[in-house]
Amino acid sequence: MPNSGSGFRWGAGEWLTLGAIAVLGLATIPQPFAWDQAMFALGARRLAEGGVLYRDYWDPKQPAMFAFYWLGGRLFGFSEAGEHAFELIYMLAFAAAVMAIVGARFGRGAGRIAAALSVGLFLAAETDGLHSQIECVAGLPILLTLAAAVRGSEEPERRPLWLVLSGIAGGVALAFKLILLPILAGFWVVALLDAAAAGIAALGIAVLAIAVGAALPLGASAAYFAAHDALAIAWWTSFVYPVVVLREAHEPRLHTLYLSARWFVLHWAPVIGAAVVGFARVRRFWSDRFTLGLASWLVLAAGVLLVQRLSYWPYHFLIFIVPLAAFAGPGLGLLGRMLESRWPSAIGRRALAAVLALIAFAPSLGPWAAQALAIARDGFALSPAAFQRELDRSNPGGVYPKIRAEVAFLGEPGAIPGAIWVVGNPLYYWLSGRDQAVARNGASFIDYASAEEWSRITASLEAAKPAYIYVHDEYGAFLPKRRDRAASFLALIGGEYQTVRRSAHGTWYARGAAGAAATSTPAGTP
Repeated sequence: MPNSGSGFRWGAGEWLTLGAIAVLGLATIPQPFAWDQAMFALGARRLAEGGVLYRDYWDPKQPAMFAFYWLGGRLFGFSEAGEHAFELIYMLAFAAAVMAIVGARFGRGAGRIAAALSVGLFLAAETDGLHSQIECVAGLPILLTLAAAVRGSEEPERRPLWLVLSGIAGGVALAFKLILLPILAGFWVVALLDAAAAGIAALGIAVLAIAVGAALPLGASAAYFAAHDALAIAWWTSFVYPVVVLREAHEPRLHTLYLSARWFVLHWAPVIGAAVVGFARVRRFWSDRFTLGLASWLVLAAGVLLVQRLSYWPYHFLIFIVPLAAFAGPGLGLLGRMLESRWPSAIGRRALAAVLALIAFAPSLGPWAAQALAIARDGFALSPAAFQRELDRSNPGGVYPKIRAEVAFLGEPGAIPGAIWVVGNPLYYWLSGRDQAVARNGASFIDYASAEEWSRITASLEAAKPAYIYVHDEYGAFLPKRRDRAASFLALIGGEYQTVRRSAHGTWYARGAAGAAATSTPAGTP
């Protein structure tokens, strides 16, 4: 049965759990960046150099994740090691919050289980493309939003303070992703209904408290853009552009949704099963606001996931891990008591539990153990050379070595100096060491760009005069089909650029006479 939120005490069990989670996370530090991670790191580095988000580096994501990478880079360096080290520290704070909040409600054992099955399991399953993804990172402010809203309902005399804190945490979550609003609104509606029971005045104060809290982080973000004369483009990016892109999309990516759901079930099936048991076990569902909030989180998160029909990536399912793990704690506690009644030997029970856990979580722990062993054999990747070997070894599909081979010519004598523009993976910038020539990246939803947007892109490229333009084959195949929209860009590379290299993955174009001279150089393929 849920308890009040004020009886939690931190002890040795919590420290041991946090230590185990830290060990799981250490093996994820020498992992490479994937597409999104390179994009965030490049944007954050541009901000650290004095650039302004959206004005000097444009991507449709909300600003909090760029701030996350900016802070990690400033503290530990703009590198795979630096960003991943910062992420691990954040995830340990996340785990501590889960233990404290869930432990205060369902018992300390349930809190430790919830932290292990949410943050711990995520770190065990983490690969390059899962690092610092919004749906996982935003889980912490979402949880804090729920916890503070519930405390506001439980402590009417301090309701305004708790709801201000809930609003602040919710505003931070929205700064990561605006589409998370339905989940937060579910918490706030319940809190406002509780306030309304005390009268109209209490309801008005509660509404004002949430609004003031949410306005603090969102207002700070708006003030940043206003101070840098970028408020209009920030508004367009956040509220107009998503509608434009969704209007262009006709078919949901159902096959990708199926594959992502299968991945999630593969790793979290035991947690889902235990959560079902725990949900059935938890009493006073309607009267306990924390339990109700966890349940609404699951339901509303499903809607949030499904509405993102242009994506449906595996990391979108990470939005479920906190409520599932929270319910799994009581579920596993019940199963443990059932086992205890049938198996008196404590040693035998623990051995059986350990074996069952290893079997249940083998899809995550198996690859993690192999990764950890490889790192240990290579001196724990402490030297730069060993760390680089680990980046290449743990890189799915060998993307790092392939791109390095493809961009190697940019460092050769005779290569044209200057920034480049890539219609494709941002890793081409990251691994080549070349800057992005214009603010607009050539990847995010570029296949949905309108004729007006392509005209703006082309105009910025004409002004920036990048040394090279690279078009990945995936995009090169659809650009001629979108000639009515991308005509200005196609005319630019057809008139001012020359094909200089044709690789196994795409085409490099060099600018002007230097590009024409370079066409005599045989194209290399990785």
